Amino acid sequence: LEPETSEGTGNSRPVAIFELTWEVAMEALFPAGIEREFGAEQCLLVFTSEDRKRMRKLFPASNVHMVTEVKGLEYDDVFLCWPFGGQAIPTQVWLLAYTYLKELGQLEEGSAENRRAPVFDAHRHAEANALWKQLYVAITRARKRVWIFAGPKAEKGH
Repeated sequence: LEPETSEGTGNSRPVAIFELTWEVAMEALFPAGIEREFGAEQCLLVFTSEDRKRMRKLFPASNVHMVTEVKGLEYDDVFLCWPFGGQAIPTQVWLLAYTYLKELGQLEEGSAENRRAPVFDAHRHAEANALWKQLYVAITRARKRVWIFAGPKAEKGH
């Protein structure tokens, strides 16, 4: 496939929230006294129907969708919830991404350029490929900002 190009400036970078608990992340986004809801131009994206049910209970007036439901839609802000199922991303997935970026010449100076990484094989790495495709769809739904909450799965009930 031909590389896609963006009409935007590309100045915004996703904000990843890995170390915070769900409650601390919500306090950062919604200071005391502010109603915890997302507006019409904002969307919470999840990867499972179980997560969608939980998020709809927490944010009943907000746009809450599974990634598989939003292809073609756009929002100013997209908040991805548990894109990796609350688990660490397998090292192999990162190494595959690393190999691809290395082939494109996209690695920054000082990155671990001597790392050995597997060559991507669509059959052997089908699960990783599916994850990257879903992440691509999720991230490209945002016109302005992407927030990624990948905190512990145990925090979801709070």
